[in-house]
Amino acid sequence: MATDVELYESMLDEDGKPPPSKAQAPPLTEVGMTESMLMAILEQLQAIAHYTSQNTGKPKITPVPRPETAAAEYRRRQEKIAEQDLLGLFGED
Repeated sequence: MATDVELYESMLDEDGKPPPSKAQAPPLTEVGMTESMLMAILEQLQAIAHYTSQNTGKPKITPVPRPETAAAEYRRRQEKIAEQDLLGLFGED
């Protein structure tokens, strides 16, 4: 469900709003516990490398990209459709 945009669209109400939910995000089927832990370890290793190289200041940690959920994909598609509709009003395609 986490990445199924069609299923997410079918769950929306008539106003296009998602159903109320207590959960922060749906579980991602493509990223399990092992992958999630590896991403966190990689980010922590960046900090360790910063401190062991005797650098001062706050380490610059590059976050590992996380997979996109269906909700994020749906919002991105809706924004693109709205942008195209707006450009269509001005005669630009």
